[in-house]
Amino acid sequence: MSIVQSSNTSSNKGLRFYAMVNCVLLIAMAASLWYLAGRADQHSIPPNTTVGFRSEHTLVSAAGWYAAQRAGFHFAAIAVSIIVALEIVVVYLRRTSPMWLLIVPTVGWLALVGAVVVAAGHADAAALSVIPGADLR
Repeated sequence: MSIVQSSNTSSNKGLRFYAMVNCVLLIAMAASLWYLAGRADQHSIPPNTTVGFRSEHTLVSAAGWYAAQRAGFHFAAIAVSIIVALEIVVVYLRRTSPMWLLIVPTVGWLALVGAVVVAAGHADAAALSVIPGADLR
């Protein structure tokens, strides 16, 4: 009796497609952040309630708002670009097991959320640095 095992190529193709779609979405997110970073450099994101890093410090003054947007979007864009590059290297340039194709995109999105949270902290610190008489604790 002979047991022949065939590789489950359709499952691997599905997992690779899943990983590819996640990479494309992360690339789109990185491109969006770079676009917003460019807009922040030109001070073309006015104080608003829909787009940008908002806190009690960023909304105090226009200078605080613009400093926060510039610092926050630049930090987020750089961090997400690094995350995207690492994900592409791990998924596509290394021959990895199917389990990695499930894990890496999820870790990429979690890292993106973490990067945006840290960027918000940098944005708030930048806003504090330009507000006269602000408590810089």
